[in-house]
Amino acid sequence: MSGESLTALGGFTTAREKADTITRTWTRWDAMKDPAIVKWREVEAYRYATDTSSLPQGGSAFNHTTHLPIVASIAQDLKAILGQVVLPHEDWFTFEPSDSEAAREEQRKIIVSYLKNRHALNGFVNVIDKLEEDIISTGNCFAQAHHADESRAENAGYVGPKPNRISPYDICFDATAADFANTPKIVREIVSLGELFKRGRDGRLDGDAVTELLLNRHNAASSDGGEDKNEQYVPLGFGTYQEYLIGGFVELLWFYGDVYDGDNNELHESKMIVVADNYVTLLEQDIQTADGRPHIYKGGWQNLPDNLWSQGPLENIIGLNYQINHRENAKSEALDRLIYPDKVYMGDVEEMYDDETDTVTYLAPEGGGVNELAINTQFFSFDLQIDRLQHAARGAARLPSDLTGFRSQGEKTLGEVTALTEGGMRGFVDKAAGFERDVLEPLLKAEIELAHAHFGTAFSVPNKSELGFIEMLNVTQDDLAINGLLIPRGAKRFARKNQLLGSLTQLSGTPLFQIAAPHISAKGVSTMLGELLEVQDDGVFEENAQVIEATEQQQMMDKAEQSTAIAASQAGMEETMLNQEIENLE
Repeated sequence: MSGESLTALGGFTTAREKADTITRTWTRWDAMKDPAIVKWREVEAYRYATDTSSLPQGGSAFNHTTHLPIVASIAQDLKAILGQVVLPHEDWFTFEPSDSEAAREEQRKIIVSYLKNRHALNGFVNVIDKLEEDIISTGNCFAQAHHADESRAENAGYVGPKPNRISPYDICFDATAADFANTPKIVREIVSLGELFKRGRDGRLDGDAVTELLLNRHNAASSDGGEDKNEQYVPLGFGTYQEYLIGGFVELLWFYGDVYDGDNNELHESKMIVVADNYVTLLEQDIQTADGRPHIYKGGWQNLPDNLWSQGPLENIIGLNYQINHRENAKSEALDRLIYPDKVYMGDVEEMYDDETDTVTYLAPEGGGVNELAINTQFFSFDLQIDRLQHAARGAARLPSDLTGFRSQGEKTLGEVTALTEGGMRGFVDKAAGFERDVLEPLLKAEIELAHAHFGTAFSVPNKSELGFIEMLNVTQDDLAINGLLIPRGAKRFARKNQLLGSLTQLSGTPLFQIAAPHISAKGVSTMLGELLEVQDDGVFEENAQVIEATEQQQMMDKAEQSTAIAASQAGMEETMLNQEIENLE
């Protein structure tokens, strides 16, 4: 693994020095992202504020504290559209084979069906939903894939690859590195003492080191940690060092990267080290992946030059929301003054209030009086300015204006509307495609790699056939070793669908389409429409559907006519009884 190694920050010879170095590195890298955290918290304040008094700017300059939740509204729209674009339906990814063996239809079906089955059991959709929320709120999201064994002796549980979200607040790395994949990184995890004990008992962490840590924490709980410890733990939200020790939780720091041993002049590549409480190393082992890098992936909204921390879509519109709030409250203040204007008293004016009529009478001397101050009525145009600012805010967040209720002037045909929508969505689709490329695609690859490495016994997964029937496919370890790429296609499919629908709509009524009509396959067009409209499984477009339905209808009509003719040819009940009486008389 290339990039900065741990001991570029200082050498060490003992396990305690190693743990201390990792802790100090975490503290330094965490401090480097303070400017980003300030922006994240400002975005969160604007998203969840109920009035302007709870915003970072503090109290308003006006008596009114109305907050128009523009940031919150745009965040909800971004989240809704991103979810629909990235995961539009269960067939949001495809398997692209890399050799003839993987190109076999059966192998491709097994890979896709296996992942669909795993995603239905491991909470994949919920994790992606949280990642989308992170990238909208902070501009950064982090996903990690690991092998989960949740089986218990008394009942069966999930066993297989599983994704999880890493909070942007709980991961640190060198933001000036060339790329995220190759730079060392540290992930913080807060676990209970009971969970730590179970991990040591099950062998997931060093059992002896866990026991030592638990005993030391128990003994140290009654001692004074000192001011140096308090300075470290108070900013992290633990309170004092004493409160941290007796709180029942422990902070684990997971380091992933290269370790350079300066004493022996050796480089230990692709190491995973887990430390706690600044001095205990709970685990040290090689990273068990194919490329020696952890299954941790980062997605970003707007990449910054020479900085791995990305900018979020909501950061640019905080100032616009502030202006909108300012104008809205200024308008309310002006309306109050228009209804209850300030007055100018000339001379010794006496106010007399009548309790019965609830009116005020003014007694002014000769030449005196009471006048109302004139109000500047330009505030009536503030509504137009607010609309313009809202429009600008949605554009800055890559939301198409027409898609969110702002219609441009002029009458438009369906083709023109489709073309404008497709053009307006390009910026947003580009961000969605980046999320797929940076997070979803490597996450799918990591799931297959983990499934192959930790495969147990063969089992079956369900698959829906082309005819709509459910068939069971057997999955073996060799099936998961097939060469190929798992490619998310939600954003690509969304862009292609808009483009094709617009092109078909525009060409269908032109002479050019009529010229090409003899060479256009009706079956092919029907299949394409079924895919674009995503109704291929609903039976809307079927091969020769009208011919088959017309034949069935004619057959039913023929049967009905035959039944009517047979009924008409048979004698009725009264005629039968009369014939029977005649036969008896004879």
